[in-house]
Amino acid sequence: MVHTYTHQVVNSDTDGFGHMNNNSINEYFERARVNFLQQVGLGYDVMNSAGFRFVVSELNTKYHSEIFPSEMFDIWTRLEQTRPIAVNIKQVMTAEGKVVAKQDTHHAFKRVGEQGKESRITRIPLEVLARLSQEPEAICNLI
Repeated sequence: MVHTYTHQVVNSDTDGFGHMNNNSINEYFERARVNFLQQVGLGYDVMNSAGFRFVVSELNTKYHSEIFPSEMFDIWTRLEQTRPIAVNIKQVMTAEGKVVAKQDTHHAFKRVGEQGKESRITRIPLEVLARLSQEPEAICNLI
């Protein structure tokens, strides 16, 4: 399953060199992941009310090329692997046929206890794994 998030570079995304800042790239990767989770019914509001969280336990970003204000870009998000206690997500940002950046993230599952304190990493419930692997009809493009 592949999820697509499209956006345009704005001036506030850029740095002194005139291209999109690396920090902005990471923020857009996060927005695309959040959008992906919302589309499969696991938005932050749903996760918090159910008493669990997905937390990033590892993040690796590789930058390939520059992108400038007014350029449109796509972020392709794919669930790479699910294990009983972790989920791996791969993402690629592209603009005008070129790869701008790639990001791999590993996410752990934590229950939220009393007073909002997170527990240790625990197994991901089967119903959550099922939602992560379903295909949201209106958003996902299979490639």
